[in-house]
Amino acid sequence: MENLNYLCEVDVLFPEYQEEMEESLKLKQNEKNKRKEEYLKNHIKKENIPNKISKKEKKRQKRKNIQEKIKMKNYQAVKDMTKEEKEKYYNEYYNEKILLKEKEKDKLLQAYNSNFIICFDLNYNSYMDYKEQKSLVAQLSLCYSINKHNIKKINFYFTNVGEDLREKLNKNGAEKWKVHYYDIPFYSINELIKLNKEFVYLTPDAKEDLEDVNEDKIYIIGGIVDRSVIKNLSMNRVSNIQNENNNNIKITTKKLPLLKYIKDLKNIVLNINTVVEILSFYIDMDKDKKDWKNVLEHTLPKRKFDNKI
Repeated sequence: MENLNYLCEVDVLFPEYQEEMEESLKLKQNEKNKRKEEYLKNHIKKENIPNKISKKEKKRQKRKNIQEKIKMKNYQAVKDMTKEEKEKYYNEYYNEKILLKEKEKDKLLQAYNSNFIICFDLNYNSYMDYKEQKSLVAQLSLCYSINKHNIKKINFYFTNVGEDLREKLNKNGAEKWKVHYYDIPFYSINELIKLNKEFVYLTPDAKEDLEDVNEDKIYIIGGIVDRSVIKNLSMNRVSNIQNENNNNIKITTKKLPLLKYIKDLKNIVLNINTVVEILSFYIDMDKDKKDWKNVLEHTLPKRKFDNKI
């Protein structure tokens, strides 16, 4: 209380100090406000950096925008209609959606029975960490998505599918995919052996280039996401298969003709979905217009080039 009385006395006896104190307090408050504004400004900036927005969120926002456009389009179409006209319009609209879904199912069924066959050899789980396994599932999901839009559908076989991988795939909705699932290797699947087709294992370590893609062969893609890139991993896998009393199974190794047609590539290791996209693009081309250079320029990610095409 004495201190308080003393301060009151100072204010009364020395009014010039009071003004200085008030001025000092104002300056301090202004500085505090500036720091607060700067913090908020920086905080808001961080929240709005595009790179910070996840891919999942971008997709969600894109779907939302499409849905909003469809709603607005429907609203504009029916706003001046009578009740009967509205009912007719929406019946036709939903019937059309059902037909599109049925067509999509038919296309996927075509893929399930197509003569163009790609097997994913998913025997590399022990070489991958959790992140790489997760990336593998995402890439396989992209492969399935690519096939939906192909003119000539590809018949996918997922082989050597372990329980752990199957569980991860099912979290991505793979239990509904029109693909063949096997927990055994591709060279042990009777329905493939009976086709009497040559197995072509695609690997960047192969000596020979892949020259053509056709229905007479079964193409094998190693299901591995390898950040560190283990040299000759898939080549050694093929050697082991052929040494395991499987001499009756013919397996050749080929590599995509990347360096033959694109000279300025940074590296030739590709994602699984990129390999599928390349094969799909080639298959869909007219027989007399097949051109590897054109295929690669359209499908390879731009980050793979030293100089942009």
